[in-house]
Amino acid sequence: MEQGKNCTIWHPELSVLLDCQIGDDCTIHAHVWIGNKVAIGNRCKVQAMTFIPEGVTIGDDVFIGPRVTFTNDKHPPSEHWSETLVCDGVSIGAGAVILPGITLNEGCKIGAGAVVTRSVPAWATVVGNPARIYKLGEHQFGKHATQEKKVKDDVKGFLKFVDSFSPS
Repeated sequence: MEQGKNCTIWHPELSVLLDCQIGDDCTIHAHVWIGNKVAIGNRCKVQAMTFIPEGVTIGDDVFIGPRVTFTNDKHPPSEHWSETLVCDGVSIGAGAVILPGITLNEGCKIGAGAVVTRSVPAWATVVGNPARIYKLGEHQFGKHATQEKKVKDDVKGFLKFVDSFSPS
C-alpha cells in the first residue's frame, strides 16, 4: 500500500489494504477492503465495510458511504476486470452497489441502496434499483457557463438514450 500525507486509517488491523494507492488527507474507516492497483485520490473518505476491488479508480474529494460495494467482473469468475472510474466530487450513499465498467462523472450523487448499472452524468443524482436519474443538478464549483450548458446537453442526450429502452 502506498499512502499519502495526513491519511487516517481507522484500525488498519481490521482492514485489507492490498497493493493500492491512497492520496493525501484521506480517511479510511475500519473493515474496508481495497484491492490491488486501486487508486484513490486526495481528500477522500471511505466509510466502514466498503469493498473496492481491482479495476476501480477514484478521483479527488470523493465520499463513499458505509457498506458500498464495487464489482469488477461482468461474468464471474474471470481474470478480466472491467474498469470503473469515479470522478472528482462524487458522493456515494450507504449500501450502494456499483456494477463494473461504468463512470460516475464529476459531482454526481448516488442514493443510499442504489444499484448503479450504467454510467451517471455529471452533477446528476441517481436512486433506486436499478438506479435512475432523480435530479439533474448544476455544478457547485463555479466553472464556466459553457461547460454547464455542455453538461445539460450531455444529460439530455443520455435521457433520450435511456428512454429508447423503455417499453412502448
